[in-house]
This record gives sequence, C-alpha cells and structure tokens, in this order.
Amino acid sequence: MVTGMTQRYPNIRFQLAHAGGTLPFLSHRVSVAAQTVIGELWPADLPRPSILDTQRQIANFYYDTALSGSAAAMAGVLAVSSRDHVVFGSDWPFSALTLPQSGTHDPAPGLSGVFDADQRMEVERINPLRQLPRPAAAVDA
Repeated sequence: MVTGMTQRYPNIRFQLAHAGGTLPFLSHRVSVAAQTVIGELWPADLPRPSILDTQRQIANFYYDTALSGSAAAMAGVLAVSSRDHVVFGSDWPFSALTLPQSGTHDPAPGLSGVFDADQRMEVERINPLRQLPRPAAAVDA
C-alpha cells in the first residue's frame, strides 16, 4: 500500500491470512499515517495516499478465516471490508494439533456464531471460487 503497488496493479487480489492479522484493528491508524508527521517524511517518488484511498485499499483486500473463526476477529474484518471479501482459510493440520476438535468435523465451528448457513456457504465456497475461475469452472462443470 505504501509503495503504491496496489494502485499500480489494481487487479491483483491480495488475500491476507488470519483475518488480516492486526490490519483491521489498526486500519484507522494506517489510513491517517500519511496525514501525520509521517507524511512529512513520505518519499517524494511515491504517491502519498489519502485517508479514503487507504480505506478503499484495505476494503479491497481479501481476508481468510484461518484460526480466526471468532466473533471478535470477523467483526474487525467486516468493519473494514464486506462479507464478499471473506474467504475460508485453514491452518490444517497444524490447527488440529492446537485447537480442540469436535465430533462435527467442522474445521471452524466458531464461524457458525458469526455467519448463518447461507453466509458460511458464501465464505467457504462462493467467495473463494469467485477468486479462482478455473477451479470454479471445473467444479461447476
């Protein structure tokens, strides 16, 4: 974002693991950085992003649900982006070693507390396939 790469290549779909890490939480700070004293140090050869442009860039990222299937994590993501930018992610088999397993074989049971069944289908199937047209064509064939 700072180097202008997301503006130069707007068709690249960046997917951020683990619900974007701290980005949703820090999104406001990131957005206003160029307008603060940091902006005075901004490299002359890089475009200085506006607050709205930075917020738009953050909203355009895709966020996966790997080890982030909680209401708190998804609330942060949904505050900076829309549900169509949330995709299923998994740290399997590592997550199976660190998280308690249920008999339901649901890899992210916490997501059911955030999304209803139709919304989970969107997050776990529709949104990822929208990013991957070739596999989508093969699955839907």
